[in-house]
Amino acid sequence: MANSSAENILAKINELAKTNSINVTQRNIQGKTITEWSSPGQEAWLGYGWLDGESLFIATGSSVVDAMASNSQSLENSPSFKAITNTLPKPNGGYFYLDMDKTMALMNRNLPSTQASTIPPEVSAFLNSIRGIGITATQPDSSTSQMEVLLALKPKSGN
Repeated sequence: MANSSAENILAKINELAKTNSINVTQRNIQGKTITEWSSPGQEAWLGYGWLDGESLFIATGSSVVDAMASNSQSLENSPSFKAITNTLPKPNGGYFYLDMDKTMALMNRNLPSTQASTIPPEVSAFLNSIRGIGITATQPDSSTSQMEVLLALKPKSGN
């Protein structure tokens, strides 16, 4: 069962989105209820859903939403996720995690060739040197909040 506090917040955000002319719809992907936001007459540009009772995913673009909802592998079993989040503080408020190889593969597959060719080689080289990004937030005491960001780079190749 999804977290009821989070569900209440998400319902309020959905209502706010609707008042700003955003279409909020739901669909089912492999038994998971997915909520998607779209502009009138366009494909969904944001979606979210519960992978299990504790893990909420938020994704941009229909193809990413589909991939997230239909992936049966647990993120906790991913060696990349473990390596990147292992050094982040615990306990925490959860993780934001980005697997850059998978993100770049999705971008390369879904970006029109005209847009892909406008990415400067330096930017492409930088993005391709990143293994992943991990972010978490902690609250060590009642008056302090901390956020930690970890940018994991790939080992240097060649040379």
